[in-house]
Amino acid sequence: MLCGESPLVTGLARSIGDSPAIHVLTGTSHEESSDYANAHDAALTLSFQTLYDVDGIHLHYWASYRAHSRRGELVASAMASALALVPNGPRVEVTGMALPILRETKMTTVHVEHNDLSEQVLHQVITALKGVVEQVIHRPE
Repeated sequence: MLCGESPLVTGLARSIGDSPAIHVLTGTSHEESSDYANAHDAALTLSFQTLYDVDGIHLHYWASYRAHSRRGELVASAMASALALVPNGPRVEVTGMALPILRETKMTTVHVEHNDLSEQVLHQVITALKGVVEQVIHRPE
């Protein structure tokens, strides 16, 4: 599932193409998005948010003082590795956090915060993330 308020949501959905495996939610709160993901047994949730005071791209997976989502960390790290290959791309940071969208979803979830991206960088980021998403959703368990 892809959700949030960011040009990456619609751009990534368009680049992946029409797939019954991908649900796209925009204009919903984090609570509504997590409720929808849980109700539909999503295998992966990627939440996006444009924040103008963020330097680069921050990838967050669920973590608390005592535990963390190992799979979330792996997906966020794979996304960071793909984004590191973007020529002149934005700075990338991976952090475990206890944000509401990460706490409230039952499945692997990564929350992506980014600043305003130029059209060229936006396209490169979408291409990089598309490869990771396709790899994750098509990987046999």
